[in-house]
Order: sequence, then C-alpha cells, then structure tokens
Amino acid sequence: MPSKLPDWIEITPTQAGSDAAQWRHFIANKSVKGAEWEGEDHAGNRWSTVFIRGGYRVHVWGDGDYRFQTASMGKAFTWAALGLAVDRALVDPNEFIWRDWTGEGMLSHPHKYLDRGHHAKLTWNLLGRRTDGLHWGGFPVTNGYFWRQRSSSQGTGTVADPVPGWADWTGDPFYDNFSHAEPGSVGIYSSGGQWRLLQALTALWNKDIKRVLDEELFGEMGIRPDDWDWIPGRDVHENPNFYPNMPGTVTSWTRHTRSTGIPFVAAVVGWSSAPTRLQNSPT
Repeated sequence: MPSKLPDWIEITPTQAGSDAAQWRHFIANKSVKGAEWEGEDHAGNRWSTVFIRGGYRVHVWGDGDYRFQTASMGKAFTWAALGLAVDRALVDPNEFIWRDWTGEGMLSHPHKYLDRGHHAKLTWNLLGRRTDGLHWGGFPVTNGYFWRQRSSSQGTGTVADPVPGWADWTGDPFYDNFSHAEPGSVGIYSSGGQWRLLQALTALWNKDIKRVLDEELFGEMGIRPDDWDWIPGRDVHENPNFYPNMPGTVTSWTRHTRSTGIPFVAAVVGWSSAPTRLQNSPT
C-alpha cells in the first residue's frame, strides 16, 4: 500500500455550507484525540479524524494520512456486497441462504451448515438485517474473550450482559458461532453472524469480496484497489492481542475452516484496514 494517499480535494467550511462563525465555535468546543479502546496505542499522533461534506475534506484532526483497522465498519462493506448481489440479480434477499451455499465440507462443524437447525430458515435478508444496533440471524457470539466468561459484552467498559437464555453456551466461542434461535425472533449485536454472511457472500460471488467492492463500488468512486485493504482472518487469528485488553477477542471465531476452494472465504467481517477517507466517510 502506498505510504500517502492521492490528493483528496479539500474545501472550506463556507464552501461546505457552514456559517463561518458557527464553524469556529464548533471547532473551538471539540476535543478530538486518538482512541484508546481496549489497549489500542495511538501515541505520537498516530490517529486521524476527518470531517467531510459531499465527499470533500473540510477539516482534519491528527494525521490525515494515518491508517488503522476500522473495526465494525467492515460490516457496512459486507452489507454493500449483499446489496450489490441483489442489484445484480445474483440472489433473492428473501431466499434461504442454503439454496445458494450450505458451507458443507467448508465450515468447521456440521451443526454450522446452513441447511441444518435454525439455519434452514435463515434468509439473506435476515442474516444481513441490522435494526437499532441489533442483528437478527440468531448468532449470539461477538467477543470471544467475554463469551468464555459467559457474557455477551462487547468491551470492558460495557455492561456485563449475560449470555442470552436462548443460546446454547458451551464456553467455546468458535464452536458456539452458529444460529441458536429461529432467525428473526431475537435480536443481538453479533459479529459472528456477519462473519458467516461474508463467507456466504464470498461463495455467492465466487471471488474475493475486496475485489467485488473494488470492481462494483469503490472503482466507481475513484478509490483505487491499493488505497484500502482487508485484514484477513488468518492475520487476526494469529494475533491474540489484536485488542490487548481483551486477549483472544476475535481469534476464537475467525479460525480457519477446512480447505474451501473458494477464494478469501476467511476474510474477517468487522475488521478492515482502510485509508482515512474510507474510515471517516458515512456509509
């Protein structure tokens, strides 16, 4: 990846439609700094926040060329890949996923196959749905570190939510990453379900989802393939301190499946490395 992004056109706050005095007041009352979430280290100005309007850069805090994994923004990329598949008539969003891909012989355990158990009623729409911050595919696992502690919490600073009563908890977040309830019946924040969605989409497109986004979306926006990147599942799996304060947070459910024959089926939903203009653009 290049060390510096191509020039990003910058406009003034006035050109962006803001009142000059109100903008100065807005800036003066903002204390913007790098995140310190769960042990991330952004010392030495290694962080960036960008205010944009209509695709133009208006203001930069920190290092405008800094890049870092964008966490759950990766889910938005996944939803885009699903929307594109619907637009291209590759799939009916209300169709059961197992009609296109079951994961048999690819997923780690038979109980995860998408034509078994609650998965049999799992549609593309239900697995991709997100309302009020909740997912509706029946997948309860997000944070392996807390799941082992019988909690569905997302971070050390969040409420210690217990594992939901409808989930069959074994203590192994990798084994437990499957649909535990009838799709659409319960909502919970779930990175694990989005991980399964991306696997199914990779099979549906039969190519790397990064390539799909480059060809179908970002290329049309003038964003070059080497301007952004995914963090593959293997990289995350082999880094138990991805978030130092929560060792093993995602390694538990991003472990490789058996040989798939499908390119990039081990891409990680929720974790993508992108330049500032992607990190801070509305999705």
